[in-house]
Amino acid sequence: MYAGKVFIQGCVVLMFIVGCTGDAPEKPGADNTPSSSRSTQIASSDNTMRGKEDSSTPIPILNSPPTITAVSIDPELPRRNSTLKAKIEASDPDGDTIAFSYQWVKNGNALIGEASETLRDPTLRKGDTILLRVTPYDMESTGEEVVSREIVILNSAPNITSSPKAQRLKSTLYRYQVVAEDPDGDPITFSLSPSSPQGMTIDPQTGLVQWRIGRNDASTHTIEIVATDGDEGRCTQKYNLTIRTPES
Repeated sequence: MYAGKVFIQGCVVLMFIVGCTGDAPEKPGADNTPSSSRSTQIASSDNTMRGKEDSSTPIPILNSPPTITAVSIDPELPRRNSTLKAKIEASDPDGDTIAFSYQWVKNGNALIGEASETLRDPTLRKGDTILLRVTPYDMESTGEEVVSREIVILNSAPNITSSPKAQRLKSTLYRYQVVAEDPDGDPITFSLSPSSPQGMTIDPQTGLVQWRIGRNDASTHTIEIVATDGDEGRCTQKYNLTIRTPES
């Protein structure tokens, strides 16, 4: 028969007796955190006399590395000017504070110098692919690297930058030069919505609006200009144009 004690950090956490040889059962809830140590004292007995007590060499409880359970990139549908941010779910068995190392990858190539949880890259273009490699560590141990799902930089819509100005017409011809830009550098095509005045035209390539005003056009007209980039990107500009009779 053997009797024994289990010590953690010098404190008895378990006493046991076994009929022959056997492993000491573990005490539920014992302090197994890193930097603690465990030792066992065992003494033999034949029910009439107790043998000499002997102690094992203390065994240190080692640190367990953190684990990442999920990595993703926000937003999931990014545009060229989007700021990308890492979204991470992780845990540490010892309750240690977790830090992360980041490596952003564009089109299969690691981006040198991009090692933070966010990515703001002015060189991103429509069609570029981005993924993120993340490794956790707790200042003592490094966990396994986890790679995010690859995302694709989507098309950005064009933007009309000009504004129509009030003007006193010196003739019956109205003109407005529309100016627009596309973040992806796509060619822009201009058009007018069906609600625009009859007879008004716009050059699809240059964006020049022209309208020969008739005698019966004195009124307030709603004009809507549409700019598209050929890749489902679209923006509009709507404004009112008031035509007065010479007497007014």
